[in-house]
Amino acid sequence: WLRATLVEPMRHSFEQLVGNYVGVAAQLAYVNAAVVVGNTSGMQTFYEPRRCDAPYHDAGEDSERCIVGFETSTLVASTKQSFVRRHTEWLEGPPPIAKRAVVGVDWISLLKSQGAVSLGMLVVDAEGMDCDLIANFPFDITIPEVILFEQAHCDSEQRQHLHNFLTDILGYIEAPGFVGHLEYDACYIRVAS
Repeated sequence: WLRATLVEPMRHSFEQLVGNYVGVAAQLAYVNAAVVVGNTSGMQTFYEPRRCDAPYHDAGEDSERCIVGFETSTLVASTKQSFVRRHTEWLEGPPPIAKRAVVGVDWISLLKSQGAVSLGMLVVDAEGMDCDLIANFPFDITIPEVILFEQAHCDSEQRQHLHNFLTDILGYIEAPGFVGHLEYDACYIRVAS
């Protein structure tokens, strides 16, 4: 029996996520929040390219301008405005950026709210925040058996430090034969107890 908690900060994407799993035979919990680094729960600013067809209004200072037909804005939404700007450079002119207020929850609060005492798998896809979130995960509370995250947005020093921490300190190995996007994703399996 599968039990999972799915976390998504953007309201529209959250509603789509919940809709995707209607009727699935698993015990799923949904949290409409952004996981944040440290003990900084509360409202957070999220950035995304401002779409003309956005399903809700933004509070950005650039609210008159928008991008027509840019359907992937929630795929590049992040708490890092620089991340969003970098991933929209292909657009003509500087992209207008929308600010969204989203609920933030730290790892410890999230784990407690879900009654999680052990994790079989931790998957993080947080658009530029993955390495920060993994590095700040409370491994003193629980150690997931498998960790999958996007490493493409980590600088090489951060990536190496995180790799050393996971392998040398916590006893993980890189997943042999992992077939994800190797240049983007990292998968670690815990072999030590």
